[in-house]
Amino acid sequence: MTYLAVENAIAENDGFLGYDGLNNFYIYQFNGGVTSLLPRLEAMYSMIREAALADTKKQNTNDEFENSVGGLRGLISARAQDIMTQVAAVQ
Repeated sequence: MTYLAVENAIAENDGFLGYDGLNNFYIYQFNGGVTSLLPRLEAMYSMIREAALADTKKQNTNDEFENSVGGLRGLISARAQDIMTQVAAVQ
């Protein structure tokens, strides 16, 4: 939900809920274990980082914000291998 909220806040026209309805939901590219969501996260992060750090009415500290982004990076990086492990377990 947070991801969708960020897309809405930055008026992402070509995202999950863009002008053409639900699209871009093919998140994982398995060859080489590369995910295609990480570049989107980095693009959104670069667009909102300065505003988030300067916000005087935010609920979290700047360190908490940065740590959350780091956590998302780790989750995204590990996701492809996690899915492959789950698929292998049911085959």
